[in-house]
Amino acid sequence: MINSTARAHALSQVCLLLTCRPFAAQFIVLGPDHPIVAVMGEDVVLPCHLSPGLNAENMEVRWFRTQFSVYVHLYHSGQDHYSSQMPEYQGRTEILKEGISVGNASLRILRTRLSDEGQYHCLIKDGDFYEEATLELNVADPFFTKDSPWMAALFATLAVCLASLVIVILFVLRLRGEVRIEQEGIWATKTPLN
Repeated sequence: MINSTARAHALSQVCLLLTCRPFAAQFIVLGPDHPIVAVMGEDVVLPCHLSPGLNAENMEVRWFRTQFSVYVHLYHSGQDHYSSQMPEYQGRTEILKEGISVGNASLRILRTRLSDEGQYHCLIKDGDFYEEATLELNVADPFFTKDSPWMAALFATLAVCLASLVIVILFVLRLRGEVRIEQEGIWATKTPLN
């Protein structure tokens, strides 16, 4: 029979294992505290990383919008999984795996669409422990971005065209006015033959 000292020692070891396991796996998932801005049609990276920078290669990294089960991208056990990926993201997402060994679980969305705009959740799970970060993606139409060189060129071209049109119209009106004056002058000086 096991004596009470051995039983107490075994019980303390079990308690130590049960209490230490979750603390060893704890981390914080961090994302940006400001919206990410993307230009429609271009690629965008949604930042997400662990603190401390633990190796996440064997953890689950799940990016989703509103429903946990239908995901934007799922990575676990060292592989990407696409079985329940949202159809609108198929072939357009990837985890930046070059940083996953140091806790970087950032997601790249290829060929950004206006429909990609909104809230994203980056959930990282290790065993039973998980944390998540929420971030916002804003997608701008490339034609209407604030500092777009195309917008400046468009406005400059429109201004030149408008000014040219006004000048041409004024010239034609003046030319017509001069022709009428000359015709009136000719008719006025013409004398009848009697």
